[in-house]
Amino acid sequence: MSRSSPTAASKLWIAEILLYVQRHVHRQQKLPTALEELRRFAWVPARHDQQIWSRPDRIHAAFRDYLIGRAAPVLDLPLAVQKECSEALGFLGVITSPATEVVVDHLKRSAAAGDKVHGEVYTFLSEHCKDRAVRDLKKLDCIDIAGPEDPPRYVSAANLFWAEHPFGNFRHTLSRELRRFQPLFDTLGVKEQPTFEDALAILDECSSAASSQVLEEVPTEVREATEGAWRLLGVALATGACSAENLAGLRGKSCIASIGGRLLRPSYMLLEDRAGVVDRLPNESRDRILSRTEPFWRAWHAAGARPLSACVEPVVQQSAGARDG
Repeated sequence: MSRSSPTAASKLWIAEILLYVQRHVHRQQKLPTALEELRRFAWVPARHDQQIWSRPDRIHAAFRDYLIGRAAPVLDLPLAVQKECSEALGFLGVITSPATEVVVDHLKRSAAAGDKVHGEVYTFLSEHCKDRAVRDLKKLDCIDIAGPEDPPRYVSAANLFWAEHPFGNFRHTLSRELRRFQPLFDTLGVKEQPTFEDALAILDECSSAASSQVLEEVPTEVREATEGAWRLLGVALATGACSAENLAGLRGKSCIASIGGRLLRPSYMLLEDRAGVVDRLPNESRDRILSRTEPFWRAWHAAGARPLSACVEPVVQQSAGARDG
């Protein structure tokens, strides 16, 4: 029978064979010697592959098939039969609990295809979060933040926080209901709240986006994200959570939203530090001016913005002197 492809009729015969084996192992609590050969050749049908038979030790029982998907072969027999024959399946070597690698692979495949996974996938991975295979998910968009009845929306752990954040649509806050998966999410790198490193990452993303496309005006969501990032950096500097050296890499990146609606480099910007100077500047230069507002100005200055008076006042005085003469 196993020399031809599985059919509906042959699967019925396989179910009868399993029921026969079940009666023996239930009575003897071991696989009879005469039946041990069943462990070593391919004779059970696999779901999703109707052309071949599988060995029992290379196929998973369907008890928790929602953890497996298409990541591994699953026994293609009625679930009721499998449950009734659970002892026989165990003695034959059928895999009754998937390995962490298989569940991880199922999540990867589903996320890549945009398919929703069963919530128990995250429960399983939380219970096995110390397994090496789970680390492969760290940088992938594999955490579904959508509701149970909504289409999936997979996001990477680096873009998630448990607490509120100031980055608008660029990052996400996990719902309280997902706290039950915290062991897994902690392993993947979800933070309780954003740090100055997250603010730097936001500004880097916005700068990269600005350099790759021509924008007549900074989108509202980009302005909100950069403003939130600069505010966080200003507070971090004031509290000692970071130093000016941490912001030095922003100097040449277009990451400050100007009043004129452009993203400009910190090194191009000027901090207003003396009353009346801005009024004497030509209109085209005022897009470079930043008001000395807490807590932003500390971060802007650390990233390369210069005091306005040091750059403009000598020129203004020189022009005024020439007129008086």
